[in-house]
Amino acid sequence: MKSLRPIILAVFLVIVFYFVTTHTGSPFAPSWITRPSHVELAQAAPPALDTDEQNNISVYKKALPSVVNITSTAVTFDFFYGPVPQQGMGSGFVIDAEGHILTNFHVIENARQLEVTTSDKKKYKAQVVGTDPVHDLAVIQIANKAVPQAEIGD
Repeated sequence: MKSLRPIILAVFLVIVFYFVTTHTGSPFAPSWITRPSHVELAQAAPPALDTDEQNNISVYKKALPSVVNITSTAVTFDFFYGPVPQQGMGSGFVIDAEGHILTNFHVIENARQLEVTTSDKKKYKAQVVGTDPVHDLAVIQIANKAVPQAEIGD
């Protein structure tokens, strides 16, 4: 019976807390708390964008089809020297009509397998074409040539 006392006390406190916090007609409820009878929801007006923000949005929309997501799979070893696949993710963008993609070296470093997901959710296998670890750059290539390329300035 002695071990049941804390459990009974805890259940009693939970019931009292529930009663006091959910029932507005309880004698413990403050008189200044009221519930509205009708609530209207209004849609907020979109914020006014200045010319710089509008320019950024147009650049982002124009570049979006050429941006890709890159998933790299590397193999690491656990405490018992067992091989464990480890995935990493990064991004890049298509730089030409041949399917070359510019990304960071740390995204594809030690990768055994590369998978590219385009903005239309299609997935392609990729291979490394070249790397520059000093500047953290890498070029990979996918077989599909139909992915739109980014417009790069001079």
